[in-house]
Amino acid sequence: MACGDNDMQHHGDGQPRDGGACDVSGATSVSGTPRSPLTKASAYAQMSAHEAFLLYRSRYRKLQAGYITLIVLCGIAAIAALGAHELAAYLFCLLLIGVLFVLFNVVMNGRFRELQGILYNDCDVEKYRQVMERFGAQWKRRSTQAVVALELAFCAFEADDAAAALEALSRLDGKRRVVIQQVRALNVRALCCNDLGDSAGRDAAVSELRVLAAGGLRSKKLATEVSRLLRALDIAFMDHQAWSPDDAAFMRDGLAAAQLHFNRVGWCLRLAEYELLHGDAARARAYLDENLLEPLTPRARRLRDELLSKLPCVQEHHKI
Repeated sequence: MACGDNDMQHHGDGQPRDGGACDVSGATSVSGTPRSPLTKASAYAQMSAHEAFLLYRSRYRKLQAGYITLIVLCGIAAIAALGAHELAAYLFCLLLIGVLFVLFNVVMNGRFRELQGILYNDCDVEKYRQVMERFGAQWKRRSTQAVVALELAFCAFEADDAAAALEALSRLDGKRRVVIQQVRALNVRALCCNDLGDSAGRDAAVSELRVLAAGGLRSKKLATEVSRLLRALDIAFMDHQAWSPDDAAFMRDGLAAAQLHFNRVGWCLRLAEYELLHGDAARARAYLDENLLEPLTPRARRLRDELLSKLPCVQEHHKI
């Protein structure tokens, strides 16, 4: 699991938002692979990367044009009210401008979460990578480039290339990184270092994450999610032989609360390994059922195959 179920997202112009999963319905998997009954395809599932980006850009531009028009009209009204010495009307116009700004960000946050569904619901790493590269080429703002670098790091990690993911993270501007980006970047860095056998780098990333959490997070929801993320990382990095029933209960709670297919897969793989380690091959096999897990990213598929390869060994052990 590359991220806790906070699903810390960003909207189109690069500003952060900590929202839940976007539940988009309507499309089916274009590849024809089995899909979990709990999984709904993204709104872009039947499109190519180019088509998906064009649709997102079109929606963004239309919304931006409407937003700018309304802001100009409100500005004109505010000036007129000020000229007429109508203080109440003037303040109302300023308030309306602020409301429009918030609404624009909220809507674009939702639009970007839909776009992220290509990775988090469809698990189409390559298509999402291509979309993000187009995204970065279109919008050159530093904040947007930071979002793109982070999303490309997630893509590389789920493509089972931890080294490339770390390289993508190196393009993030640490001085300008907002809190949610710091959390997500440290999460991915820790997981990548762990995959590469770099325990020192992994532990350093986790330590930074703990320091960040201890420093106080303005959002209570974000603080709760970071706390859960740290627990999930502790479980992932400890000796799996030492997993306790309490750890398993935490995994089951994570699976029950997961909104994104991507995160459900991560919890299922963890639980399958737990059942394997405790000799319950039947339960492990149930968690590894392709009808539950598909679609899979390349990394998740490798992990599933590794666990499946261990099933006969567990079965033979209990026959003796």
